[in-house]
Amino acid sequence: MRHPSRRERGAILAWAGLLLVMLFAFAVVAVDVGRLAFTANEVQSVADIAATAGATAAWEGGNVVAQAQSVVGLNTVNGAPASIDENDVIPGRYDSSTKTFTPGAFPTNAVRANAMATVNNILAMIFGTASTTVEKTSTAMVATVENGTPTLPLAIGECQFQNLCPTCLPRLTQAPNEDNNSAWTGFFSGRTQSDVTSFMPQTCGGGGNTAPQLSVGDTIQLNDTRSFTRALQAVQCQVNAGQRDFVVPVVGEDEDPEEGDDDSNSDGRDDDSHSDDGTDDGSHDEDSHSEEGFGHECDGALNDSGHVVGFATVHIDRVVTNSDGHNGITLHGVFNAGLPGTPGGNCEKCGTGHAVLVD
Repeated sequence: MRHPSRRERGAILAWAGLLLVMLFAFAVVAVDVGRLAFTANEVQSVADIAATAGATAAWEGGNVVAQAQSVVGLNTVNGAPASIDENDVIPGRYDSSTKTFTPGAFPTNAVRANAMATVNNILAMIFGTASTTVEKTSTAMVATVENGTPTLPLAIGECQFQNLCPTCLPRLTQAPNEDNNSAWTGFFSGRTQSDVTSFMPQTCGGGGNTAPQLSVGDTIQLNDTRSFTRALQAVQCQVNAGQRDFVVPVVGEDEDPEEGDDDSNSDGRDDDSHSDDGTDDGSHDEDSHSEEGFGHECDGALNDSGHVVGFATVHIDRVVTNSDGHNGITLHGVFNAGLPGTPGGNCEKCGTGHAVLVD
């Protein structure tokens, strides 16, 4: 049996050494590529987070840059705390129809964020490239939703949200009533006080039913009777328990309401009639509309049915149930960028939706 010569053994060792060097090089390349890919994912996440936080802040009238930087700082990139430069958080407006972002456009509904990080190379350093900069961009907007589940059987007319300044939402005094274009609703069930209170908690004297999920375009039943005492007491009960923020539908009046609705003034009014004794001197209407930047006169009452155009979040300031002709709920709209649902509502100024990544 022939044994390899000394020269042959030397060649085998040389090839083995070369193979080990190649394997090591491949391993180093894999490490470089893997670190770059992992860091790229982290940088993309930072861009997404910054854009989403910034868009939410813009929607709520907050400090876009500060909010984005604050949220980004809770994360890490390449083993170090993440950060983003203030010049890389860009407020603007996103047009869903053309899918374009315009920096600085007003009113702001979106934010674009540019995030970056520098990665120190291992193999590429040998060839003169000591580091690689990874850069990612993301755009987020707050979109209104086309469906949602109300948490209070009250509806507000869409006219309250027209011609408002971008960071203003309406204030209503003694809702519901025809003067501030608001109404009780039993949703699809009806318009009586029992229909309304059926969607109040049992612990507050209601029926304990969960409101149905509504979609933009749905028609719901409306009644603007302000003196539904049991309903008002149920709302007061919830306020006393610490709940003051509620999601309500925003409605437009139906153009062709059903004719022959002879009970429009009788449903639910047998025991809590609307005050017509002149005690309502219009002072509440002045309160509703006199504050600069908080809406304008709404013509017509919501007292039959209306179609859902979006959703609003309201904060209840007080409830009056003293039966002196001034019963009702004093409330104001608040911004809510956390309402789940499918984007697609058409009431951008209602102030309720959620942030979505669009680019």
